[in-house]
Amino acid sequence: MNLKNYTSGVPVSSSILKIEKRLIDMGASSIVKEYDGEKKINGITFCFLLNGQTVAFKMPAHVQKVFAVFWKDVRNPHRVNKEKILDQAERTAWKNVADWIDIQSSLIMMEQCDFMEIFMPYALTSGGKTLYESFKENPQKLLS
Repeated sequence: MNLKNYTSGVPVSSSILKIEKRLIDMGASSIVKEYDGEKKINGITFCFLLNGQTVAFKMPAHVQKVFAVFWKDVRNPHRVNKEKILDQAERTAWKNVADWIDIQSSLIMMEQCDFMEIFMPYALTSGGKTLYESFKENPQKLLS
């Protein structure tokens, strides 16, 4: 498989710390980790002060989707394999999010783009969904 960080051994906690450091370096005023029912982090919500207004953003890591991609390649499915692949999917998902934020923050610092240009799809709406999720549900509403 030719996916970035497919075999990452970086612990999820290290990727999360890297994300938090980058967000703080960019000026985040708060960072909250969100957990699923299995006590695994499935998203990070963070706030920035933009043009005098606090704007919240939600950055997900879709571990189950990464797992589904990995699971397709499994030849010998056993419970042990499933747990190992789920752990790998979690490491890979969060490492990719950390790398993405690292690259995006570098582009912002080099003035290649601004913060909202990069993170706008992850801005939370008044309905608690990201702008992307709202657009996906009803593209015409946001385009009109």
